[in-house]
Order: sequence, then C-alpha cells, then structure tokens
Amino acid sequence: PKQLQSRWTKDLIAKARKALTATPDLEALKSIFGEITIEGQSYIDCRGLVVATEAILDLQAACIDFSHSQFEYPLAGVRLSNCRFVGVKYAGKPFSGELIGCDFTGANLSRTSMAAKFRMERCTFARSNCAGSEWTLANFHECLFMETNIKGAEWTLCKFTKCTFTNMNITDAYLAGCSFIDPTQNMKWFDADKKIELTHVVREEAPWVDWHGAHTSDMRIK
Repeated sequence: PKQLQSRWTKDLIAKARKALTATPDLEALKSIFGEITIEGQSYIDCRGLVVATEAILDLQAACIDFSHSQFEYPLAGVRLSNCRFVGVKYAGKPFSGELIGCDFTGANLSRTSMAAKFRMERCTFARSNCAGSEWTLANFHECLFMETNIKGAEWTLCKFTKCTFTNMNITDAYLAGCSFIDPTQNMKWFDADKKIELTHVVREEAPWVDWHGAHTSDMRIK
C-alpha cells in the first residue's frame, strides 16, 4: 500500500481531483492513471489515491480500482459499478449513492454511516471492518458479508435482500427493524423487545446464521 500511495505526487493528485468529475472521460482517466488487469478485467488504476482535500461528488463510473486508497473525505451521491475498494481506509465517513458489483474485501469501514437512498448490490464485504458503523435505511441486494466485523455497529431499518452472512463478529451490534428479504440461510435470534427466541427456516439443509451476541429487535423476514 505505501508503494501504491508513493506514486501520487501533488501534481497527479490535482489531476485526479480534476478528472474525477460527475461524468468523467474514462479514456482520459486511463491515459492519466494507467490500467491494471485483474482476473481478466481491466480497471482504471487509482490504487493508493489519498482523497485529502474534498469529497468526491456525484461520480458516475465503472471499473475503477481504488484499492488501498485513503479517504479523508467521503464519496457522496456516487453511482459506481464494478469498482474495487480492497483494503481502503474509509473510517468514520458517510456513504451516499449507489454501488453495484463493488469489492470491499479487507476495507476499513469502521464508524461509517449510510442513510436513505443508499443502495449496494452484489457487493462483497469479506473480512471488512464495519465495527461501530451506523447504517440507517440502507438497501443491500445480494451482498456477501463474510468474516465481517460489525462489533458495536448500529443497523436500523436496513433491507437485506438475498444477502449472505458467514462467520461474522457481531458482538454488541444493534439491529433494529431490519428486514431480511428472500434470505438464503436459516436464521435464529433473540428479540430483545419481545424477549423471545425466534427462528426462520429457509430449508432444512440450508446453513444457519446465528444472530445471538447482537442486540436484535423487530427483525423482519419477508
């Protein structure tokens, strides 16, 4: 990561800020930053970028690799598809917009916030640190949470459609009024408000998600 960040001179960072407009010229981005190919897919190489001066606003783009970048200012109102955020540092920042097919493997998303009108589809949060995150009214569709740390997170009125959860750290997380739509796994949890054990079985042979260890209330299965 340090090697990736060291290439970002002040001049190149200035070019990045100017180029990452709402509807950027992708060919111009390629000529400025170069390309990288991963598993047969080409990406504009923005790895290691330090976003240190202002938020990236309303960006609409695809196939940009922001892996190991450091965001001191947020992504706001963006619409990104098939982008990579592997190992990024995005702690304490809000998200807004729509992300489709993006990879947050190993990302630091601790204390992030999401609110209404934020949507993620087919995104991966493998080994991501989402501890202390505050996500409200966010919408997730076919996302993967694998070995994800949500310790102390507060997720309120979020929707998870066909999402998969495996081997998560859910210690002291709070889930209130969240909906799980067409779940792919069996689920069991303790409803703190009703003070009862609850289960939902998709099918007998399906794997189980155990939400014990988190504080859950008014969880809804649809």
